[in-house]
Amino acid sequence: METDLDDPWKEFARRLLLDAAALRGLSTARQLADVLAEQGIVIAPRTLARRISRGSFDAGFFLLFLQALGVSEIAFQGQQSADVEIQKKLRPRKR
Repeated sequence: METDLDDPWKEFARRLLLDAAALRGLSTARQLADVLAEQGIVIAPRTLARRISRGSFDAGFFLLFLQALGVSEIAFQGQQSADVEIQKKLRPRKR
């Protein structure tokens, strides 16, 4: 039986979301849910964690999530490799 992460493109999308979150300094499902809530999207942290860990989200969710994280550009560098650019104004402040 094939799982969602057996599809390399789903795994690639999942990694892009996690990389974008890491660039913002976000690492927990609660933090990610809070960012989405700021955009008016209410999702339980547990549900969000499951979706991301499985890679089971649609294209609309993927784009909404990237927009909420302030992703301004995705530069593909060959098959399933990319850099994510975050808008400077949304980067976490250094303390």
